[in-house]
Amino acid sequence: MKCIDIAADQWPRFCDDFSRLHRGWLVTTRVVEGVSRVPVPTRCTARDLPFAGLSLEPNQRDLLMRFGEGKLHISERVRGATRLCMMRSEDGADAGLQIDKADDTGILLMFRSPVPPALGSGEAAFQRSQGVGHPN
Repeated sequence: MKCIDIAADQWPRFCDDFSRLHRGWLVTTRVVEGVSRVPVPTRCTARDLPFAGLSLEPNQRDLLMRFGEGKLHISERVRGATRLCMMRSEDGADAGLQIDKADDTGILLMFRSPVPPALGSGEAAFQRSQGVGHPN
């Protein structure tokens, strides 16, 4: 797994792009400890929920993650983020996101099923991977 650090001045655009590209993907989030060493997941905060969005709060250090749709939605605020890291599999597929905090904890957001870049992202990629819309 590769970690691609996102510069803090790029967080607003990254959050918008990440949300647009991954909306609807099933995700699981976990609290992690020891992010400055080897991150150790400790507890699950969301499991197999559709990703709805990621936004940066006006203070530029708090992030809001949203999951689910309509009445079945939850949000999770990450206070005091110090690092955003896009997780990629060895074949270049988007695998998730790690958000580190100053207190040496963080959040690990992992996609249930990474999609290789050649397939694209979101619903269109899922349909292509299932052969939907392809002439056979």
